[in-house]
Amino acid sequence: MKYSIDTGALLSLACTSCYQTILVEDKLITTEEVKEELKAFAQYADFLGKKAKNILADIEAKRIYREKPKNILLLPLASAETSVFSLGKEKQYTIITDDIHAVRVLFEKEKVTAKPSFILLGKLYQEKRITKEQLVQEINSILTERGWLEGALYEYAKTLMEK
Repeated sequence: MKYSIDTGALLSLACTSCYQTILVEDKLITTEEVKEELKAFAQYADFLGKKAKNILADIEAKRIYREKPKNILLLPLASAETSVFSLGKEKQYTIITDDIHAVRVLFEKEKVTAKPSFILLGKLYQEKRITKEQLVQEINSILTERGWLEGALYEYAKTLMEK
């Protein structure tokens, strides 16, 4: 399956041990604007900076693909999110983002839905590629490493883990 994916969702997936499996199993497609955001993250020597460097290496090695949308949606969002959402809508890819605000804007303005990065882990679980315990561990890893132990994504993740 093809996914149009933004910076935050890539960073979330890179926090998991399933990251490389996801790169092999699914076609993750991003944009030049996301690559530029990742470069900004990569300037730091912290955890997310290191993950950003790994993602950039995967983009350069073409394990994560880049495409450019022909038409850019008029959304009051950062250029990276707008480019990913434009690409996803244009090519009918599933849009992956962990930005709850951006999801709301996208739906309000374009009636297009997006999904959080956790769905790719849920897909591995549904395919019986990982156990429920591994799914919970992977989601907890994202929540901990991203500092998301409260809020909307945490609540969504808890619901997913309870299923």
